[in-house]
Amino acid sequence: MRVRRLWGTGGLALTAISALVLGGMSGPASVVTSATGQGTYGVKHVYPAGFNPEAGDDERMTALPGGIDPVNAVAASLAAARQAASLPTVHGNARWVSRGPVGVDMPPGYSQSGEQFERVAGMGAAIASPPGQPNTVYVGNMGGLWRSTDAGNHWTNLSDGKLPRVAVGAIAFDPAHPKTIYVGTGITFNSLSGDAVGSGIYVSRDGGKHFTRPKQTTFGYATTQIAVTSKAVLVATNHGLFRSTDRGHSFRQVPLPTAGPGKTAHGPFANWVSAVVAKPGNPNEFTAAVGFFYGKAKLPDGKVASPGNGLYRSSNAGRSFKRLAGTDQLNNPGSSADPIGRITLAYGQAKGQGNVLWAALSDAGLAAGAAPGGLDLLQDTSGQSLNPTNTVFNGLYRSDDDGTSFSVKADPQTMESTPNSLLTSYGALGYGIGVQGDYNLWVATDPKVPDQVYLGLEEVFQGVPTAPGDGSGPYSFTTVQRYADICGFLLYFQNIPPTYGLSCPNQAPVVGGKSTHPDQHAAIVVPTKNGSRIYTGNDGGFFRQDSHAVTPADTGNETTTGFDNQHWSAMNDMSSTEPWHVALLPDNEVIAGLQDNGAILVPKGSNHGIEICGGDGVNVLPTPNPDVFYCSYTGASMYVTTDHGKTITGIPPDLTDAQFLSPAAIDPTNPNHLVAAANDVKESTLGANTQVTFDPVAGTVVTSDWQESYTLGNSPVQNPSTKAPYDWQATALAVRGAKVYAAICGPCRGAFTDPRLLKAAIATNVKQGCTPKTGTNACWHRMAGRGLPKGYPTGIAIDPRNPYTIYVSFGELNPYGYRTKKTGTARVLVSHNGGATFTDLTRNLPSGSVFNVVYRAGHLIVATDTGVYQSKIGGRWAHLGRALPRGVVVRDLYLDPTGRHLLVSLYGRGAWELDLGSEARNSNGPGKGGAPHK
Repeated sequence: MRVRRLWGTGGLALTAISALVLGGMSGPASVVTSATGQGTYGVKHVYPAGFNPEAGDDERMTALPGGIDPVNAVAASLAAARQAASLPTVHGNARWVSRGPVGVDMPPGYSQSGEQFERVAGMGAAIASPPGQPNTVYVGNMGGLWRSTDAGNHWTNLSDGKLPRVAVGAIAFDPAHPKTIYVGTGITFNSLSGDAVGSGIYVSRDGGKHFTRPKQTTFGYATTQIAVTSKAVLVATNHGLFRSTDRGHSFRQVPLPTAGPGKTAHGPFANWVSAVVAKPGNPNEFTAAVGFFYGKAKLPDGKVASPGNGLYRSSNAGRSFKRLAGTDQLNNPGSSADPIGRITLAYGQAKGQGNVLWAALSDAGLAAGAAPGGLDLLQDTSGQSLNPTNTVFNGLYRSDDDGTSFSVKADPQTMESTPNSLLTSYGALGYGIGVQGDYNLWVATDPKVPDQVYLGLEEVFQGVPTAPGDGSGPYSFTTVQRYADICGFLLYFQNIPPTYGLSCPNQAPVVGGKSTHPDQHAAIVVPTKNGSRIYTGNDGGFFRQDSHAVTPADTGNETTTGFDNQHWSAMNDMSSTEPWHVALLPDNEVIAGLQDNGAILVPKGSNHGIEICGGDGVNVLPTPNPDVFYCSYTGASMYVTTDHGKTITGIPPDLTDAQFLSPAAIDPTNPNHLVAAANDVKESTLGANTQVTFDPVAGTVVTSDWQESYTLGNSPVQNPSTKAPYDWQATALAVRGAKVYAAICGPCRGAFTDPRLLKAAIATNVKQGCTPKTGTNACWHRMAGRGLPKGYPTGIAIDPRNPYTIYVSFGELNPYGYRTKKTGTARVLVSHNGGATFTDLTRNLPSGSVFNVVYRAGHLIVATDTGVYQSKIGGRWAHLGRALPRGVVVRDLYLDPTGRHLLVSLYGRGAWELDLGSEARNSNGPGKGGAPHK
C-alpha cells in the first residue's frame, strides 16, 4: 500500500520535491512531463505524518468513526458465504483460468527497470514456522493461507475451498502439537487497500489439510495475533481478546480493564488488541496490547476512541488481566501528549533473554495530527509543524524485568541518523522514518545473538547494543531491508533517452543495488543449523535471508552476525497480487493496476508480470492497438505507452481534489476519447497524442490538452465536525461516444461515520433535447438519483441499446460495516431515465459489496465480495462459471469488446479469465448497440 509519486524533470529532483512538499501540497502530485513532452522520474511516499492518501481531504476530516454501528462483520461475512453457497451456477461448462501474475518483475528494457525491486507479489500480512522446521513456513495474505516446505521457493495454497473468507491476518502453532495450526482471518492495517473482513478463527489439526471453525463469539472483522501455550490460546482482534482453554475447540472473549481496574471501556475501538504474546517458559503468562491507532482522539460524537491503550498482563493463563505498570514509561521527549498508539511486542529468544520484553509503538497523537507533547501553543502561534521528522513512530522500548519498567532504545530523532536508510533525508520533506508507523510496525528478536533486535517500519532495521553485551545501554541501528534503490528512486529517468530500461550502478550498500519493497508488516526470526533466518512480509510480498557475518562495509556501522541489504531472496512465486482494476489487450495479454506494485503487463507465454507504471497502480485502459494502452497512479494521474510498455509518457488530467481511487475511462467507440474525474470531469480526444506540460518548481500544469467538461462542486451534506460541505467526488465512470455518466458521492465512505451522511447521485451530459459534445460543458447536469442507497458507487455501465438506461453498483469500502436499515440493501440498480430514478435489481444477490457491473446480451454480470454473478436483467442471480476461488473479494471485471472474454480481479489472487464461448453485444462493444465490431 501507499507507494506514491511526486514527479519532476531534468535535474530538479530535490528542488521539485522541496517546492511541492514544503509548498503544502496535500495530495498526490500529478505526473510531471517536460516542456518537450518527455521525461519523468519518480520519488515515492512523500506525504506528511498523519496524512492518509486513501481518503481525500474532506473524508479524512471524519477519518475517525463517530456513532458507528456495532455491526458484527464476522456474522455478516458468514451469512454472505452461506447465501453464495446456495446459489446455482450458469455457464457451468466454462472454467475460470488464472492469468497471474505469479510475481511481478522489473526486467531490463521497460520503463520501471531502474528501480531494481526484487520480484514482488501481494502484501504479506502474517508469517509462522513450526518449531524446529525453519524451511517450513506458513504465510497469510489477502489470497489466503499458503505453505512452503523449501523456505519459500514453492507454495501451496491451503485455504482454497476451505475458508469462507480467506484473507489471513494471524497464524500460530501449538508448540506441543506442531500440526495444529490456528488461523485468524481478516486483516486490519487501517487502510483502504490493506484491510479485509474475515470470518473468525479456524483450526487445523493435520497441518492444513482440513479446517474447522470452533465455537466462538468473535465480533471484530480482523485478527492481529495469536499466542499459544499448553494452558491457553489467546487471539487478538480489532474488537477484543478471545481465549480458548480446550485447544481451540471454543473461544470466549476476555474482558480487559481498559476503563480502570475491573472496568472495560466500550466503543468500536476501545478494545482494539494489536498484539498478544506468551512469556517463554511460563505458559500462564500473557501480555496483551490495546493499541488503537488514534488512541484517545475524540470521535465526532465527542467520545474518546480508546481511553485504555496500553499493556495488560495475565498471570493466570489469560483468565484475567491487569494494566502493566511499565505502560506509563512508553514515551519520550518527542512524543505527543497521547503517545501510545498501535503496539507490537516480542520477547527475547536467545539464551538468558526470557525476561526481555520489547515493545514498538506508534504515537496516537501524532497519527491524529497533534504536535509533540507540550508544544501545541507554539504550533498554534507559528502555524508550523513541530514534528520535524514527520513521523508517527513513538519508539522502540526494552524491558529487562518483564514489563515492570521500559527504556527507550530508538525514537524518531535517533533513527534519523540510521545508515543505509533511504528515508533519513526525508524528514524535512514530509516523509521521515516511521511516517507510516501506524501501518508498518513490528519487532522481532534473534534466537542466537543475545540483545540483537529487528524493527519493521517502512524499512527493516537491525539494532545492536553500542557497548557489545550491554543490552541495557544505548543501541545502534542500521537499515537491512532498504526502502528502495536510492539511485533508481531519485535519479533514474524513465522517459528520457538513452536511459530507457537502464539500471543504476550497483554501488552497494548505499547508492545502488536491489531492494525488496517498502512497508513492512510481519516478520519472524527462526533458528537454523548455522545461525538464524529472518522471514519478512511487506507490501511486495515475502522475503528471507540467512544470517552471516556483517561489517560496517555491509551495514554502515555494525559488526555482528546478522543481516544486510544485499542478501535477500524473494519468495514471491505465488499468484497473490491485489489488482484494483484489470483489462485485456487485443492480443489477450493482461494488464492490471496493482496495490502498491504499479500497473503491470502479463506478456504472451508467461504468467509473470512486468511492472509498466510505478506507484499504486489503479486504472488500466486498453485500446484496439495492443502496443497502446494507458495506466494510472492514484488520483487518476495517467500515463500512456505506445510501445507495449517499454516507455511511458505522463499525461495527467490534473483533477481537482483527486482521490486514491479516482476513476478513468476510455470510450469503446473511440480509443482517442479519454475521461477522468474527481471533483471535476475532464476529457481528452487526442488519445496517445495528449500533451501536458508541468512546472516542477511551482507544482502547476502549464498547458494541457485535457478539457474540463463539468465541475461537481459541493454536495448538500455537511461535515459534522467542521460544518463545511463535502465535495462531490466521482467514483465510477461510463462513456459511450460523447455521452458520459459519472456516479458521484459526497461523502463516499464518510470515512467511517454515521452512514446516514452518505450521499450518492449521478452527473451526466445525457439530457433530453440536448446534444452532448465531447470536452465541453454542453448538457452537463446532476441528477438526483432517487432510489440510490447510501454508500459508495463502485461501477456504472451504459446499456448500449439505450443511452438513458444505466446500471450502477454499490459497495461499502468500510470493513466495519453499516447497518443496512440506514444504508439500504440495494447493491445493483437500473435507471431508465438517465439517472433521475432507480429500481433495485439486487434480489437474491448475496449481501456485501458489489464492485462493478457490465451488460452482456440482455444480462448483467457483477463482481462482488463473494464471487462473480450473472442474471437476466431483473431476474435472479447465479454464479458464473466454475473453479473460481471462493472467499476472495472480486474487485473488478472487464468484458472484452467482443463480449466473449471476461477478466476479473481477485484482490489477493490476481487476474482470472472466463471464456464465455461466443461473441455478444455488450457495454464495451464498439459497434452500434454494443455490437462486437464496428
